[in-house]
Amino acid sequence: MRLMPDTLIGRTALVLVAALAVVLVAALALFAGQRSEALANLGGRNTAERVAALALLVEETPPAQRRQTLRSQDNPGFRAFWSAGANTDDSDETGLAASVAEHLRQRLDGREVRVSTRIPAFGPGSGHGMGPGMHGPGGPPPALRIAVRLNDEGWLNVVAPLDDPGSLFRPRFLAPLLLALLVVTAAALWAVGRAA
Repeated sequence: MRLMPDTLIGRTALVLVAALAVVLVAALALFAGQRSEALANLGGRNTAERVAALALLVEETPPAQRRQTLRSQDNPGFRAFWSAGANTDDSDETGLAASVAEHLRQRLDGREVRVSTRIPAFGPGSGHGMGPGMHGPGGPPPALRIAVRLNDEGWLNVVAPLDDPGSLFRPRFLAPLLLALLVVTAAALWAVGRAA
């Protein structure tokens, strides 16, 4: 079986269909990258807002009640604890972590903030142990580790897993695109036939 048609119409149609497919794949790849970045930035901004509000709440709470207050804020996508030290010794200077850190500094009047997207870990005394074996077989999920120095020299530490935006290559999303591609291809082939 030969790949190239014998007729000019067939070859023109093949080039046209191939070009449409390449454009569609390129557009999908570009959109997927921008979508992931936009969702990550939105999630990071929401997390930063929550951490800023929580830091102010903790500073207004007597030390004896802080652990209980923070425990009430816990959920599977957000873990917070107060301790004498930060849960990260470094801070990422680029990407999502840098954006979250800058937003927190603006909201918290320039206080010391450390943000990292490296493997999350809870410090001693957090009350939320997540040591080896407590994660799934794939290890700990990607997460924002945030440490904010409080006015009394303690630290508010937060671990917020990064949400997986999910794949675009699902029937609900791809079906309309493939249908549109078929319609455009059929119309283009008809036009090429008429022109020839």
